[in-house]
Amino acid sequence: DGSVDDQAPCPDGLVCREPALLALRSLLAFVDEARLVSDKEILEGVRHLAELAGVLVEPSGAAAYAGAWKQRTRFRGKRIVLVLTGANTPERKDFFDPRFK
Repeated sequence: DGSVDDQAPCPDGLVCREPALLALRSLLAFVDEARLVSDKEILEGVRHLAELAGVLVEPSGAAAYAGAWKQRTRFRGKRIVLVLTGANTPERKDFFDPRFK
């Protein structure tokens, strides 16, 4: 019916059917933790970044922000660095949909 839930996952830049062996080994060796975020949380992150910081990133590029926002009480009062990437904004503009506010 065209609703957000019926569409393909929004952060298609993060889709990986089979991880590259070097990348997987590096992640296992050096990453202490990882967090899951939903498509909705990522789209909210895209919207937050655009509206509050004037930064337009593609959904894949907002995944780190979405994770940090989800854990914001943990990071309160600390300086953190997030890598925001991508300029391939999708044709669908549902990250500005009021349902995500």
